[in-house]
Amino acid sequence: MVKWIGTVFGLPPYPFNYVTRRLTIEEILDKFIDEGKHEHEEMEIFIKEFRTTNELLLKERSNLLSELTIEVNELSKVVNNVLIPKNEVKGVTTRGGKVTSKVTRSKEINETRINKNEPPRFEQDV
Repeated sequence: MVKWIGTVFGLPPYPFNYVTRRLTIEEILDKFIDEGKHEHEEMEIFIKEFRTTNELLLKERSNLLSELTIEVNELSKVVNNVLIPKNEVKGVTTRGGKVTSKVTRSKEINETRINKNEPPRFEQDV
């Protein structure tokens, strides 16, 4: 029977007869330790890069959140200082389905300001 794996027509890949030497236990252990050290160094480099990237992302997120907090505080100040008039809607629906409505402004005003002693920033025509 002819073997096709690793040989050509049953001949070894090289026509020379090399003596294969077996590794000693010490050589095997040295090789294993060297590979372990190499993997450990690669893992240390990966961990350092990961920490650096993670710190940068956390700083960026923190900056964006602080900017958003400032914007929300500014918006809440504006909203709290605006007087919102209450509107009343009076409407009539006829039998034919025609709808007529009229919006009238009420004399009441929604007070949403936190500091009641502060004058309103925007005057509304009532």
